[in-house]
Amino acid sequence: RRPAAPGQHLHGDPHPAGAAVPRRA
Repeated sequence: RRPAAPGQHLHGDPHPAGAAVPRRA
């Protein structure tokens, strides 16, 4: 698991769409 980046909606879990991309709908 990676530390959640500032602005990242995830809790640090890698996401299929990209863990480095903020999940802001």
